Amino acid sequence: MPVSWEDTTLGSMTTEENVRVGRMNSVIVLSSTKHRGLVPSDDYFKNRAIYSADLSNYKRVQDGWFAYATNHLTEGSIGLYRGAAAACVSPIYTVFSCKPQVYPEYLFRLLKSPMLMSQYRMHEQASVDRRGAVRYRDFGRVQTLLPPLSEQRGIVAILESLDKAIRETEAISSKLRGVRQGLRYDLLTRGLDESGELRPPSSDAPDEYRDSPLGPVPSRWQVARLGTYLDGTPQNGVYKPLELYGSSGTPIIRIDGFHDGVLAPLESFKRLRLTPVDVRLYRLEEGDLLVNRVNSVDVVGKSALVPEYDESVVFESNMMRVRVQSDRLLPAFALLCLCSHQCRRFFYRRAKSAVAQASINQTDVMDLPIVVPTPSEQNRIVTRLDEFDRRVQLEALAVEKLRETKDGVASDLVSGRVRVTTKVSS
Repeated sequence: MPVSWEDTTLGSMTTEENVRVGRMNSVIVLSSTKHRGLVPSDDYFKNRAIYSADLSNYKRVQDGWFAYATNHLTEGSIGLYRGAAAACVSPIYTVFSCKPQVYPEYLFRLLKSPMLMSQYRMHEQASVDRRGAVRYRDFGRVQTLLPPLSEQRGIVAILESLDKAIRETEAISSKLRGVRQGLRYDLLTRGLDESGELRPPSSDAPDEYRDSPLGPVPSRWQVARLGTYLDGTPQNGVYKPLELYGSSGTPIIRIDGFHDGVLAPLESFKRLRLTPVDVRLYRLEEGDLLVNRVNSVDVVGKSALVPEYDESVVFESNMMRVRVQSDRLLPAFALLCLCSHQCRRFFYRRAKSAVAQASINQTDVMDLPIVVPTPSEQNRIVTRLDEFDRRVQLEALAVEKLRETKDGVASDLVSGRVRVTTKVSS
């Protein structure tokens, strides 16, 4: 432990507060959340009032005070209130303030650190009406280290700079995802000319477009049923009883195995004991497309492209395998069509509502109208989108790396393993 640091407890650093709202009017009700701290309950629950109409017994929270959900502290549900408006929390919350030697922003980061999170569970007191509650008397027994106030401020300044970098990188990542949606739409309606440039909109260059059932399309494009470009009829997957599933056998893709056009890693798939005949019948090949055929009406029809696998992989009965004539329709371009809003609307209209689920069939998939550029232009479109996707992925990885860096730096700073050398004036 650094010489200037104090070996102490949370009880020595804080004071429990039990000020009630009483007859006060115009009080904001706060809820404690795992990721966002204390937030207005009406905002968090979308204007759904989950609190009592009578707030008189609710606990006041003032600027610089903390509150945590007594039953959920071990999940990280704790927050620091910063605001001038009168606020309160449920009577079942625990509210406390800092002692003068404690900087609130530092304490908040300390309370969310893995070092302290691991200790909360040691102080849980389960009861009939509360699961894993950590009351203030037990919270106060948690052991920790406290640096001098100036060093607390220096630690917070470092972590805030990392938070800013994370927010800025997240903003870039979010913007790129939005741009990607617009790019996908442009690529499916305007395409890329021989020089790799987006064609001008049909309103600016009407001579380069012709009318079609899907609206204006570039003159050389075809509009046809997907079935025209398929290698046979779509095939439903394998259905086997649950007792055949286990840790050995053939990997099987289930409906929870893909999202937004991308399949989960092979190691996450369940396995199924199958005969060699079944494996041959339902084996997936690189370039196959999977289409969800049974699900809730808002997600039925979601699709994914099958990559190359090192072993045989099959697919479950609630999805269809679709094989395209790849010399006429690139599988990656077909996936782009299947993931479009136009396709989603088509399947939504075709879905047959059942008691709890909706479904589409092989005919629905084959009847799907799609735009089909020349194979060379399909390749240009797929390549352009792949390049943009790599940019999106790099930004997402940058956010993840910054978060990991921040977690490591925070752990080093609050434990004293790394010291703040530049003091920040108080």
